[in-house]
Amino acid sequence: MYVGKPDHLLYLMQLEYKAIYCEEATLQRATATKDHPVYKEITRTLDTIWGHTKQVKGNCCNTHGLPLLPPRPPMDIESTWDRAAVRTQEGLAYQSWLQDQCKHRPRVQPSGGGQGRVKRRRKRPKRTSPIATWANLEWHQRWTCIAGGKTPAAWNTPWHRDPLTLYEGLPKHQAMALMLLWTEVIGLNAWLASVRVPGVLPHCDCGWHAQTVKHVLLHCPKFEQQRLDLIQETQSENLQQILSNTTSAQAAARWLVHSNILQQFWVAREMELENVTTHSTVPRLERQGTK
Repeated sequence: MYVGKPDHLLYLMQLEYKAIYCEEATLQRATATKDHPVYKEITRTLDTIWGHTKQVKGNCCNTHGLPLLPPRPPMDIESTWDRAAVRTQEGLAYQSWLQDQCKHRPRVQPSGGGQGRVKRRRKRPKRTSPIATWANLEWHQRWTCIAGGKTPAAWNTPWHRDPLTLYEGLPKHQAMALMLLWTEVIGLNAWLASVRVPGVLPHCDCGWHAQTVKHVLLHCPKFEQQRLDLIQETQSENLQQILSNTTSAQAAARWLVHSNILQQFWVAREMELENVTTHSTVPRLERQGTK
């Protein structure tokens, strides 16, 4: 499949994520080293030198009318400490808000009673630092801002949902198919034309003006018969619902592979349909003795 030029939006999201990651690492490091004896000694020495200079400057001011020295400008590490303190307070406030939300969340009673069920031990949530919580919140806000108006399921899946669960148990080629459907960065004419692949127009072979994921999965008359199996298995005709649920999303990935829509999956489909029960093992060659 032709990949085309780098997607500007994807490149922008990578820059945003790297910026937040670097800021988080910097703040975590600053918080861990704030009380280090070396930094304390450096700060104490700078304060002493600046105070002595300010005292001499003050004496000169009385005789020559010169202005007094301003407060000592902070070092870069001191500015980072102040920034880390602010981010820590924001992270603690968000953690407190999440705890309040969990307390007021109604508990769902299991249906059919609890007889015969093995009680599973609930896993404790992984504890994260306030700065890591702030970084996650900041990433969420930037993602939401950029994702506004985007149609692919990757932009509209709930933030708390781990997308890796969609791929559990899938072979590699079906996992790749699901990723293409989920992001809509896929070898269909609409996307290929958007990245300016030479000689590709966005319309579908059926005559529709755009060959998109939604059109192929739900509307294209070329795949009307195959679509009945997809709808029957997913129990939905809503693309977002199909690609947000693990069972239906995996069904859509299998459907994409078996429908021969993308040439990159032709060999994988042939290997799936190949009957290997009639294959025989390679006969073992007997080693001939040396004369």
